[in-house]
Formats: sequence, C-alpha cells, structure tokens
Amino acid sequence: MNIDGLPLCRSSSAQFWPILGWMTNLTVKEPFVIGLIYGSSKPSHAAEYLAKFLDEYSVIEHDAVCHRGKHYEMLFSKEST
Repeated sequence: MNIDGLPLCRSSSAQFWPILGWMTNLTVKEPFVIGLIYGSSKPSHAAEYLAKFLDEYSVIEHDAVCHRGKHYEMLFSKEST
C-alpha cells in the first residue's frame, strides 16, 4: 500500500491523494487504485483519510475474499520492492 499526493496543475492547488495497492504474488505487478481523495490541500487527518479503507480492509482481512469460488487472504507485507 502506498499514499502520496499528486498535484493536478501548477496554476491550482487542486490535488489527488490516491491510496494505491500492490499485489506481490501476481505475475503482473502493477499498482492499482484502492481509493482516491480530491482536495485543495493535503488531508488534515490521516485517520479520517484512511477510515473507510481501514474499515473495509478489516472485514476483508477477517473474512478473506471469495472470487470464482476461491478464497484469497489479504495480508499486509512489510516488504518493499
């Protein structure tokens, strides 16, 4: 998971703050968007910014994800690539 601000243009303070994910056990290793926040400044509180993601992740972590009849566990890795 990664979070970083992305300014949209130099003449405006508008920016995106994406929450990006990365699956390490897939053959195609490309980041994907988990969430996207838009605003005129950096989010003031990380807890508020991440609240919905953390709530949903907690459910997925506990119950796993079922896709086409197969269950997948979702675990954070401290490994960086």
